Amino acid sequence: MTSDRVGDHVNGWVQRSYLKHDGWWAQLVLDEFSFLRDLGFSLTGSKWAGIHFHQRGHYVAFVGPRRDVSIEYDPWDTKTIDAHVVEHDPPKFIRLDGLIAQHLRETQPPRRTPLDRAAVEANVRWWADGLRRIAGEVL
Repeated sequence: MTSDRVGDHVNGWVQRSYLKHDGWWAQLVLDEFSFLRDLGFSLTGSKWAGIHFHQRGHYVAFVGPRRDVSIEYDPWDTKTIDAHVVEHDPPKFIRLDGLIAQHLRETQPPRRTPLDRAAVEANVRWWADGLRRIAGEVL
C-alpha cells in the first residue's frame, strides 16, 4: 500500500515552513501507520484530524470510527515524543505504551533519551508495530 505524502496534508505557509526541518517525522508516521487507513481511519474530516505543526510541538491525528490515534513530537521545548489512542466520548487519552505493554508483555519500548532521530524513528516504528498487532482489541 502506498502511503500518503506529508505535503499533501499540510496547508498554509506557517505549517509548510516546518516541513524542511520536521517533515521527515510526519512522513515516517504516515508510512508506519498507513495500515490504519484499512481500518477506517482518516487524516481528514475534523479540525483534529491530520498533520499539525506548531511551535510547541507537532502531532498527527488519525480519526477512526470508535477511537482516534495521535502521535505527538516536540523537538524544541519539551523534547518529547508520545502516542495515544483517544476515546471519543468523553475524550480520554490512553498512552499507547501502556496498551502495548498490557497486551504484548514481551515487548519493551525503545529508549527516548537522547531524543535524536534514531530514537524518534525507533519509537514510531515500535508503536506502529505494536498497534498493528493489537488493533483488533484496542481500536
